[in-house]
Amino acid sequence: MNSDKYYKLSNQPLIFVLAEFRFTEIMSMANYVSKIQETLRHSYPFLEEQHTQEVNITNEGLEINQSPQWALIGKNKLDAIVLDSKRLVFVTSDYQRFEDFQAKCEEVLKVLIEFAKPTLLTRVGLRYADLIISKSDNMDVCEYVQSSIFGNSFLNEIGNVAIQTNETTVETNEGVMTARSMHGKSNLSTWPDIVNLPIKLASQNEVSERIILDFDHVWQSNTENPISKTIEEALDFDINLVLEKLAKMHKLNRQAFWDSTTKQAKEIWK
Repeated sequence: MNSDKYYKLSNQPLIFVLAEFRFTEIMSMANYVSKIQETLRHSYPFLEEQHTQEVNITNEGLEINQSPQWALIGKNKLDAIVLDSKRLVFVTSDYQRFEDFQAKCEEVLKVLIEFAKPTLLTRVGLRYADLIISKSDNMDVCEYVQSSIFGNSFLNEIGNVAIQTNETTVETNEGVMTARSMHGKSNLSTWPDIVNLPIKLASQNEVSERIILDFDHVWQSNTENPISKTIEEALDFDINLVLEKLAKMHKLNRQAFWDSTTKQAKEIWK
């Protein structure tokens, strides 16, 4: 598909973009955090140590384990890196073009490789989240997206639909993409599972009619490839391979957003 079709949207409805890179566990990750932070501190001067909870089911019942993670946050608090023993996440609310985003991912991944030396790549995820609120008194928010996203509800005869959600999972050449949408009056700016991101978001907290779009694309080892029907093996944690996967996933995420929104909307966002 011709990339010229995808022109820059200066007023895009994007809330954040997140890339996740998982690897086989590095139990000594805490030993490398200071070196990673020292190398990146001019771009990411704020360091927060956090703890996550992991729930495991054992023969004795539920087992809850806490593990440390570290957030390295940019000076404008629009970019951040989240790191733990099994993954690195880069998230931004200051997304301009994919090439810039990919370059930032490359920078932090090179530092991770230099000090922690992850062995195998087990997962790559790329997620785009959009908040659509009408910018024109003459255009309903539903006119910003294709009508196929929200079908007529059979409950309309009972009452007015307050919130309508839709979730579709598709197999792609690069893995699995889950496309989610939510329409209605609310004060939500992102899909409800997003909590405590360490960056500033351009949230709209007053209740209004809005549409949330969320495209979450994942490649993961130990799953069946949707095309070849073979089991995906964990791969060597090679920077070029990782960035190539990210770029291929981005093309499909971009197409999903472009095809789900209308020409009129893109003219307003242009």
